[in-house]
Amino acid sequence: MDHPATAGFADGLAPVNALGEAAPGFVWRLQTEDGDATSISAFPNPLTIVNLTVWESGAALREFVYRGMHRDFFRRRAEWFEAGSLTAMWWVPAGTTPT
Repeated sequence: MDHPATAGFADGLAPVNALGEAAPGFVWRLQTEDGDATSISAFPNPLTIVNLTVWESGAALREFVYRGMHRDFFRRRAEWFEAGSLTAMWWVPAGTTPT
């Protein structure tokens, strides 16, 4: 995350995460004491970044992802990431967080 090629992504994390947390339907997001999850090594490839959030509905998530600042940020993803499978979704019971 300290490479100049990913500076735009790193600079946008805090404001985009803050917008997400304030968005209707947001429930929870995985984060370390640093306030994001970029230091979590969940996969063998050290270039893989983890982002895990819980939303009340797919519609609430879609509204956040494809509108406003996140949409603008999301459109730039090819500048920072290789193409590939980026999203997985599943239901969790209300009142629980993923483990």
